[in-house]
Amino acid sequence: MRNQHLILSLLSILVVTLGCGCSDSNDRKSKAERLAMLELDRFGSKGCLEAIGQAIFYHIDASSNPDVTPPSTLEQLIEEQSLQPQHLISGMSGRDPHKVTIDEHGVLSEPSDYIYIVLPKNAPDTLIHAYEKPENYKGSPWGEGTLVLFKKRQYRKVKVEWMDIKSFRKALDQTNKWLAEQNIEPGWTNLAESKKNLRLIGEAIAYFAKVQNAPPSSLADIVEIMSAQMTGYALPTHSKFLRALVSPVSGRGPLKIDENGVPIEAGDYVYIPLPESAPSTLIQIYERPENYKGSRWGEGTLVQFFSKDYEPGEVKWLDAKSFQAALEQTQKWLAQRRQE
Repeated sequence: MRNQHLILSLLSILVVTLGCGCSDSNDRKSKAERLAMLELDRFGSKGCLEAIGQAIFYHIDASSNPDVTPPSTLEQLIEEQSLQPQHLISGMSGRDPHKVTIDEHGVLSEPSDYIYIVLPKNAPDTLIHAYEKPENYKGSPWGEGTLVLFKKRQYRKVKVEWMDIKSFRKALDQTNKWLAEQNIEPGWTNLAESKKNLRLIGEAIAYFAKVQNAPPSSLADIVEIMSAQMTGYALPTHSKFLRALVSPVSGRGPLKIDENGVPIEAGDYVYIPLPESAPSTLIQIYERPENYKGSRWGEGTLVQFFSKDYEPGEVKWLDAKSFQAALEQTQKWLAQRRQE
C-alpha cells in the first residue's frame, strides 16, 4: 500500500511538472511569436521610411527645374503617386495601414506615424529628414527610441537607422539648431508651392482660351468645365485645380464648394481676364498680397504676367511698390481699352 501511495505521489508530481513545463514552453513560444511579430512590424516601418526617402529624392531628381524645392508635405508625395497612404502608417502603432485613405483635398483619414522635416539641398547629410513617432516604441523590447531617416544617400539607397531615445533627441536638436542658424522656418517651401499653383492656373487658362478662342471670364468657368467632365480640355483634375486655388502661404483649408463642385468662396489668387492683344507687361494673375503681411519674404506678392498666344506667362515675386505699379498699369490699360 505504501508503495502504491509512493507511486501515485510520484506520478502526480510528474504530471504537475510536465504540465508546468508545457505551460512554460507555450509561454516561451508565445513570447517568441510576439517578438517576431514586433520585429516584423519594425522591419515594415523601416521599409516605410525608406519609401519616403526614395520618394523625396525622386521628387527632386526627376524635376527639370534647377530651383526645385523638396516636397512641403508627405501628402504631396502621395498626390505625385510616388508614395501610398499606407506608407504613412507604422505597424508599431497597432493600426491597420490598409484602412488609411486620402481624400480629394489631400487630407489623410488617419494621422501619419512619421514626422517629416523639410530640408534644403545644401543641408548636411547628418540631419534628420523624417522619423517615426517615438511613442510607438514605448515598452517595446528595444527600449525607448525610434527609427530615423537621414538626408544622406549612398548608391541610390537611403539611410534609415534605429536610434535610442538619447541619441535621437541629440540628432533632432542638431537638426533644429542647423535650421535655426540658416534662418529656415517651417513653411519655407510655401513660396515655391504657391508659384506652382500660379503656373497650374495659368496653364488651365491657356488651355481654356485655345479651345474656346477666348479666355475664361473667371476661374469658376474652368471649374465648371471640369465639373461637367467635358472632353477636349487638357486640364488638371477638378480636385487638383481646386487645391491650386488655395495658397499654402495663407494656411487656409480647402475651398467650400456647391453641389456642382464650384467654389462658393474666393480663392487666394485673383484673375484678370485679358484679351489676346494685351502686352506682356500686364498682370494676369496675382496672389492676394495680404497673405504675405509679416511674412519672412517681406511685403509683396507673386504675380503671373500675361503672355501672347495665351501661353502661361512668367511667374515672378514683386515687392509691394512694384506690384502696385504693375497692377495700376494693368487697370489703366483695361480702362483705356473699354473707352475705345
